[in-house]
Amino acid sequence: MFVWRLLCTVGTICCLLITNCRGEGAWLRQDTSWVVNSTGTPRVSNGVTYDAAKALDGDTNTYWNVMDTWRNYNNWYIVLDIAAPLNLTRIAANCNGDTNHDIAAFKLQSSQVGSPYSWEDVVSVDNVQGGTDQRQEFGGFQGTARYWRFVVTRTHGGWQPYLTELNLYSISPGCLNGYVFHQHSRRCFKAFNDRTTYNGAVSRCSLDGGTLAIPRDNTTNEFLIDLKNGVDNNAWFRFGLTDVHQEGVWMWDDNVPLGDFRPWGPEEPNNGNGNEDCAEYFPESHSKKNTWNDGLCTKADRKFICQLSQLGFWE
Repeated sequence: MFVWRLLCTVGTICCLLITNCRGEGAWLRQDTSWVVNSTGTPRVSNGVTYDAAKALDGDTNTYWNVMDTWRNYNNWYIVLDIAAPLNLTRIAANCNGDTNHDIAAFKLQSSQVGSPYSWEDVVSVDNVQGGTDQRQEFGGFQGTARYWRFVVTRTHGGWQPYLTELNLYSISPGCLNGYVFHQHSRRCFKAFNDRTTYNGAVSRCSLDGGTLAIPRDNTTNEFLIDLKNGVDNNAWFRFGLTDVHQEGVWMWDDNVPLGDFRPWGPEEPNNGNGNEDCAEYFPESHSKKNTWNDGLCTKADRKFICQLSQLGFWE
């Protein structure tokens, strides 16, 4: 059984979180692919490019170093697309201990839209210590967005910043559009009350930036069963598992082969009608309740469950 609590944020955007989430949050797992733009041209030395991604590679021996800005430029920035709206409440930065290049002040900005962005200040910090390579953390703010810009507004020596690491802290993520956050899988899920084919379900999930749900283990599977039955316990629900490419070779929609966990219903999968290539849940009310069935991908009377995979960021 799952216990829920309803959390509402500014603007009355509400989400359901599992109680063991506790609203605490965590430092996000760094990802160099977040960087979509940055100031100037990075230094290249001995085949190494010191671009903005070096501040998100988890290696304090590398750093971001811009070559074509003048002293006291004071507008060195990195634009990040963290792939999903997250509620940030802390930021951490490491410099390399060179006071000519150590950051003295910065601001963090957010945009609710992608390029062209509409930047708004979230927090400004003017007390970054120089002459140290130790991690420095800053809080006292809160903002929710997918797009972020870290702007160095001053260095201790006026020269371009040497930023070795940048880390972001997010409190428990809000799941958009009725999605529910699942702590175990660190994903957001939604059981849709609409009926459609497999391809229609894939398209609908894609609109939200996700895929059909992937219940790869028992904990996630039980969670999805509760979720779908809360929407309609008499309906069949699709999830992201097919054998369309080779009969009997079941693959998750992320192209990972089906593992040992496979709670098929009795005598399933049986390809009973031929071309039964798409997995689905039996209804709660069925004699094979909540187990897996292989069904026709083209049947348009199936409901479905989507997942948003962007939230697998936490350390």
